[in-house]
This record gives sequence, C-alpha cells and structure tokens, in this order.
Amino acid sequence: MRKLVVVMMCLLAQGAYSLESYVYKEKLAKKAVVLQNTKQAFLGSNHPVKQQPVFAHIFRNMDFNRVEDSAVKIMMSHFTQDEIEALVNFLESSAGQSVTQKMQKYQKMLGTLIEEEMKRTFQNELANGTLPVNKGPSTPVGR
Repeated sequence: MRKLVVVMMCLLAQGAYSLESYVYKEKLAKKAVVLQNTKQAFLGSNHPVKQQPVFAHIFRNMDFNRVEDSAVKIMMSHFTQDEIEALVNFLESSAGQSVTQKMQKYQKMLGTLIEEEMKRTFQNELANGTLPVNKGPSTPVGR
C-alpha cells in the first residue's frame, strides 16, 4: 500500500510539473507572437489586394486575437520551450527589435520580387505554349 501511495504521489507531482511547464511555454509563446508584431506588420502593409474594397473590409473585421491564439498553438507544437525562450530573448534584445522593425520592409521587397518572377515566368510559359492549361492534374508546387 505504501508503494502505491508513493507511486501516486510521484505521478501527481509529475502531472503538476507538466502543467506548470505547459503554462510557462504557452506564456513564452504568447510573448513571442506579440513581440513579432504580426498584426501591425499586416495592417501596416500596403499590398495591392488590401486596396480592394471587399478585402479592405475583411481585413478591418478580422479577429486578430483568434489569429494570435492560433499562432501560439502552432508555435508551441513546433518549437521546444528552450527555442521559444531563445526567440523571446532575441526579440527583446536591441538586435531583435531592429530586425523586427526591418522585417516588414524586407518581406515586402521579397514579396514584390517573387510576384515579379511569377509574372515573368507566366509570360514566358505563355509565350512558349508550355503552360499546363487543361492538360490534366498538375504537379504540386515544390515537387
């Protein structure tokens, strides 16, 4: 009986530690999501699609709390507590703050570059008659 009590106490202690660890990891993940300033980066961008009235309406009415909650869950499922802690430490550093501020412009420039390359490729494929239009199933991107 004494062994059973000891085993039960160990299991309860382990469960309490796991819950405490989970709560801490979740807190770190929330902090990382907020520090990355995803909402502000998105709202501050001037992507042409945002100029369309329907999309502008949708963006104004999006539930960013829901997006952030989902981002936290995704982060927790893909990164260890140590990795999230390192990310938070970086984002709180002067270098991390500088990177965060510059990232929006970088991503915008990269997006423009990718968009231009897609247009160029489309025009070349169209001119060469090599677009797989109505030729059956396409090959998935990245394969």
